[in-house]
Amino acid sequence: MKKQSERNSAKNIPNVILARATVADMRFLFNLRNDPGVRAVSFNNNPIQWDEHRKWLLKTIENPNSCLFVVKVNRRRVGQVRVDLHVGYGEISVSIAAAYRGKGFAKISIDRVGRYVFKKYPKIKKIFAYIKPENIVSIKTFEKAGFSRQSNVKHKGNRALKMALIR
Repeated sequence: MKKQSERNSAKNIPNVILARATVADMRFLFNLRNDPGVRAVSFNNNPIQWDEHRKWLLKTIENPNSCLFVVKVNRRRVGQVRVDLHVGYGEISVSIAAAYRGKGFAKISIDRVGRYVFKKYPKIKKIFAYIKPENIVSIKTFEKAGFSRQSNVKHKGNRALKMALIR
């Protein structure tokens, strides 16, 4: 397993920032969550309804155990990255808008949020990602960000590859 300190640095890309999500990001996040490409690789493929999204976002941004960030490039919203905190570990998810995929923003976001979580929450020793086995692009992206393959598991009723980033 690669340790967090062994990962490549994303410091050379200063125009990518992670901004804490707010209610002002509600429509962007709703559209992103319902993007056909995002739904296709999600464990729940069903479209998300506005009221359900609104309740989820309000709860998530108030939850001290959830770190939800909007990924911005040159002040433009391009994606989101979230780590839900549990005892000793976090669980990460990331999604990038279709027009910005394949440009390295997911890897940078994963790298930066990992550094943030490990610095701010010293009791978090691992961050796990659960990825559909057929989602090769995400698997490779997480590997580039320092995650290593752990095992094949069931996650939310689906087959998943469990990956980990170790402090």
